[in-house]
Amino acid sequence: MNRGIVYMLIGSRHAVVTTVSITSLRKWWDGPVVLFCRDEDSQCYGKFIAEDSRLGVEVINFSPTIQKRHTGYAAKPLIPQLSPFEQTIQIDGDTIVVGKLDELWPQNDKEVVLTKFGDWTTKGRIIRNRVSKWLEVAKKEAENSLNNEYPALNTGVLSYNKMSELTAVKWAEMVSRKPT
Repeated sequence: MNRGIVYMLIGSRHAVVTTVSITSLRKWWDGPVVLFCRDEDSQCYGKFIAEDSRLGVEVINFSPTIQKRHTGYAAKPLIPQLSPFEQTIQIDGDTIVVGKLDELWPQNDKEVVLTKFGDWTTKGRIIRNRVSKWLEVAKKEAENSLNNEYPALNTGVLSYNKMSELTAVKWAEMVSRKPT
């Protein structure tokens, strides 16, 4: 099975931390790594990163819809559809890898592996406020999250198979909806 790690870079702001993240990853993973770059700045930095043979990165340019704010938030859900791997671990550039990735790989065709964000939950003030914004868009799901205590999801580290529902545009559709 073809497995790999993907990152996304938009602009130049996170180029250095993404390079540090990939460097930390290379202590634990020697397989393929792809860096998706969206614009001219990120493509320039991506080229520099790819030229460092120690990092072993392939750059793929992509063109999501451009918006002025929250570009990364809107572009991140497109990566599962673009990933060249059957199994993918998607990592944000501000993540330091400190151990083996074995538990992150999906165990079946439909599985998506999500990680939690520290000890944050849906009962905490910040996550509760974020979930509340979705009441008009996904009322049942938002109410369930607000009425029960669930771990806060960390979309900075997740994995999926090509056959999972995550790659079937559902995440991208949800993000493109406008919460209140």
